[in-house]
Amino acid sequence: MLPVGIIGAGPEWETTWRPALLAQSRLKVAAFHDPIAARGEAAALDVDAPLLAGARDLLDVPGLRGLLVLDAGWLGAWVVREAARRGLATLIASGAIPFRQLADVDDASPGDVVVQPDLRRRYTPATMRLRELTATTLGPIQFLSAEMQAAPSETLARLSALVDWCRFVVQSAVVRAEPGAEVASLRLTFRKEEDGHPVRAEVRIAPTAETSVAPDFSAEVACRSGAVSIRDNRCLAWRTADSSEDEQLSDDRSSAHVQLDLFGRRLVGGLVPAPGLEDLQSAARLVRDALEQASPPPSI
Repeated sequence: MLPVGIIGAGPEWETTWRPALLAQSRLKVAAFHDPIAARGEAAALDVDAPLLAGARDLLDVPGLRGLLVLDAGWLGAWVVREAARRGLATLIASGAIPFRQLADVDDASPGDVVVQPDLRRRYTPATMRLRELTATTLGPIQFLSAEMQAAPSETLARLSALVDWCRFVVQSAVVRAEPGAEVASLRLTFRKEEDGHPVRAEVRIAPTAETSVAPDFSAEVACRSGAVSIRDNRCLAWRTADSSEDEQLSDDRSSAHVQLDLFGRRLVGGLVPAPGLEDLQSAARLVRDALEQASPPPSI
């Protein structure tokens, strides 16, 4: 197994990352550091790893192959830069580092050092099943809409996640993005065409007062031979002219499990289609540029 270190347990340790780590067989936690000492002690015991007093101590552990940043705390993007300087690949959990720091950092991924952001919507059971259906029963996507909850401070991060998700499921670049009819919404046009017309998408934020590490997400997808509705990570309904099906994907691997597997495969030099920091940053640039066209531009 490949030795990795963890920075910060974070708010999703018990529900997301601990179960995923225990379910996979590629990575072994060799060292743990948490800015919150008491939380770190409990989490380090969960994975039978030594708890180290400082982030530099962890980064300098001999033989370490990678780093999971689940909550960087006050360290912010510094820890990613320092890991990259040491040649350590990094997986950054959603919310572990302020989104704006990751969107704007320009020196965190030198050369061929892996920096893999948590673009979790790509790898939920519902998304993976959607990819299967559009490659078989339902045919190519023609139009899709997606919505996610967000507090005002999260608008840029959530819209960027929606743009990235749309690009992933359509498997095409966005050639035009413009403000939608609502304040925090966008209309996207893709390079890919279906039946002679470009594939299009609409994404919007449903405003909420409270921040959340697991915001509500929904999507409607129109395909050549049917349609799909997604209501959460593991529930999907699809229909054609002849049949319909509601699927509960309770036995499929979680998004965190899939991402850890991809990360482990990249650590051993595998050429696997995993996201990089540039995917997050290009989505953020697209959102910013599009919303600047609005009158007046929304505050994000």
